Amino acid sequence: MLKLNILHLLAILGAVGAAVALRREARGRSLTPGRLFLAPTCALGVAFLLLALTDFEWRQPQLWLGALGFGLAAGAMRGWFAPLEVDRLWDRVRVGQARDGLWTGYLLGAVALAAMSIDVAVHLTAGPYDLLGNLVAALCAGFLSGRAALLWLRSLGAPHATSGRAL
Repeated sequence: MLKLNILHLLAILGAVGAAVALRREARGRSLTPGRLFLAPTCALGVAFLLLALTDFEWRQPQLWLGALGFGLAAGAMRGWFAPLEVDRLWDRVRVGQARDGLWTGYLLGAVALAAMSIDVAVHLTAGPYDLLGNLVAALCAGFLSGRAALLWLRSLGAPHATSGRAL
């Protein structure tokens, strides 16, 4: 029996949405502080969808939460050390050409595509692959969430920065 359903497509679209949301940031362009949370929201949706698509006996919520927590910690560290400029006049934030978020979005898209491909190709025993995909998706979602949260918290107290070009 074929396990492919519409949730696979939603997971892939969510991963593409996260990568598209991170593209402007990766180019060093400015964005509103609230837009920092668009990609983590998509990534968390993808991680939950991939967890929901896994067979019940292969779900490991403790491992999933551990990967999410590890990703949050790694993302928070990256958000703490990432270069940040804040323009208070226009309410804009610029993360200095940090491509780590974009690469994380690409990895999330690859995981969602691999999960769909494996569920189509391997009909009976896709459990270990689903578990690995869930853990990587939770790690990516945690990384993007922790990074966005720390960047936003840092932007609250950051000094006003103006540059020769528009933020």
